[in-house]
Amino acid sequence: ISADDYSALNTAEKMWFEIIPYDRDVREYFDIDWKIPEGISEEDRESLTKDIVRELLMYRNEFYGDACTLSESDISVLTSKNPYKLSLHILSQTTYFKSNAIQKVFVQDLHKFLESKDLVWENIDKGVYSKNRGLTCTSEKI
Repeated sequence: ISADDYSALNTAEKMWFEIIPYDRDVREYFDIDWKIPEGISEEDRESLTKDIVRELLMYRNEFYGDACTLSESDISVLTSKNPYKLSLHILSQTTYFKSNAIQKVFVQDLHKFLESKDLVWENIDKGVYSKNRGLTCTSEKI
């Protein structure tokens, strides 16, 4: 599809997809799956998305320290809509890891850090940090 044809699509028809090689530089990213109440309004869904992103960034920055903080302006948040689940792909525009394998260790360590603070973040999908994974979402940016 050409860039012009893609631009002409409405938001619901646009898709974004990237293969994440296991052994090459990769942007820092998180795949979050959050169960939501049935019948949640679009406004509440957007509010929940913003709250999840802010909380993740807050704890991620606390874990990482001042050496490498991320703000909301440093990330893209891609969403998929499902009546029962909020699926977020949060991608850094500024932070990279040498490989998806190294990022996997970072996410596992972050998860341990969250558990040490008695925070339950089971919503981070740790399975995406394996060989040749892909992310697919609609093009919405929060």
